[in-house]
Amino acid sequence: MSSFAGTSPWRLITADVARKNREPIVAAVSYVGSDAKSVLPLRSGDFLICDASEKAVKQGVTSAEALNRYKRNGVRVFSVEGLHSKVISSMRFSWVGSANASSNSRDRLIEASIRVEGPASRKAFNWALGLATEDAELTVSDIRELKRLPISWEARGGMPSKRLQVPTFPKKLTSLHILEFTKEAHQYVSKIVEKEELEVKKTLKTSGTTLEWYELEHKTKFKKDVVEVGDWFIDISHGRLGKPCRVVKISKTPKYSIVWYERIKTPQRQNVRGLRECVSGLESGFDSKKVADAKQISKIRKIYGL
Repeated sequence: MSSFAGTSPWRLITADVARKNREPIVAAVSYVGSDAKSVLPLRSGDFLICDASEKAVKQGVTSAEALNRYKRNGVRVFSVEGLHSKVISSMRFSWVGSANASSNSRDRLIEASIRVEGPASRKAFNWALGLATEDAELTVSDIRELKRLPISWEARGGMPSKRLQVPTFPKKLTSLHILEFTKEAHQYVSKIVEKEELEVKKTLKTSGTTLEWYELEHKTKFKKDVVEVGDWFIDISHGRLGKPCRVVKISKTPKYSIVWYERIKTPQRQNVRGLRECVSGLESGFDSKKVADAKQISKIRKIYGL
């Protein structure tokens, strides 16, 4: 028997790992965040294989402190440099997918995992266990040395997840823009974006997972109700309704503006029809509409479960 869990599989993975009566688990997960135990509650007798190389620890993608906590709880910890797998396996069930062990993976990233049972699970378990060789096991002394390493987030071109400022939808919002656009961009704009993106991420301390952009041609698009930094909007692109976004930066060129924005996660995702029931005048070709009515904004919040 197998099942698929997309977008946010950690709720199901954590529940499996936290079961009281389960067989030992081998987790071959490339990177382990500082709060890994909250998503991957391994216990005494389990095995954890990850990339705990000096490079991974210095870059902050694997937390020596998290490894130390696992070790103190009786989990056998191993390091395999270059490991990139995400396999969490027992003899009865296995999760195979994209998710590293961190709250960043659970709360911010779009992940996907498959749960398998039977012979496939046993194969996954034996494969992962084969990585736990004697020479790869970390001692208490090894982990102590890893904890002394300096962490340089710049080495990976980003900022640590604990410093990220993830936007949340304001409780009191006086206006909300609804925009209709395609994701197609002129080559000229795309080249500017490539040069600017990394710097925007660093400056804004964004996660790098929700940061997006669209081009705004000065003469033709969105002449009415143009968004500004700090504004919130919802986009409709190719007939699909996006999640709420906050404008974080606008870069201007002679002919275009590049609008950088971050999306937020919502409990529910609705289709365009649900939004059109709340706001009139959103037929194809409307370009932009500014909603300033408190009751309408409240209805929009509800369709997203906010």
